[in-house]
Amino acid sequence: MSPNNQLNNVSTEGIRAELDQIIRDTSEWMERAAILLVELRRRGEKHPLMQSNILRFFKGIAAGNLSAEAILAVGGNRNLVRALGRLPVNQQTEVAKNRPVQVVEMTPEGEEIVTDRSIAQLSQSAIDRVFGPKGLRSLQEQREMLGPKRHQKRIDGVIVDISARKIVIGAKHISPAELIGPLKALGYRITLIDEQAPKPEAD
Repeated sequence: MSPNNQLNNVSTEGIRAELDQIIRDTSEWMERAAILLVELRRRGEKHPLMQSNILRFFKGIAAGNLSAEAILAVGGNRNLVRALGRLPVNQQTEVAKNRPVQVVEMTPEGEEIVTDRSIAQLSQSAIDRVFGPKGLRSLQEQREMLGPKRHQKRIDGVIVDISARKIVIGAKHISPAELIGPLKALGYRITLIDEQAPKPEAD
């Protein structure tokens, strides 16, 4: 009986469970191999495993900065491993095994949407936006990286929503009328220069 025939009666869940166990067993082997490779490197020696897809990160594994199980879960993909390396080790495996992360994206029409995606579903630009030097970026941090929407402009470092005629500060949209009091307290005054624009309330 061929190996394939032997699996005919095994459920999909059973196959996945066995693969998960193989990954756990292999990750333990990788951790030991990484320590041995670091020692060889210290002695000025080389080994073919240093260039393999899953063990080329042996220094990070040996130092405890990279999860061997996470590396296996993403098949040693260099870009994904680098992204995972920005997370605490105890989060790397969860995200590598497709725990969804929140991504802020812009539609072709210039509208902002938030989606939940696995790391394997992310484009390189999304990976760079989601994974910061200190871990997963917040939605607001991602929005700031995307920059103004199509109906917005950045003027002197401030985002202005032209269609809504408001200033965008963080997640807040503030109308000129709301700024009259604070600016007056600082000795400033709002002057309307566009006669077509709605006039702010008088102070």
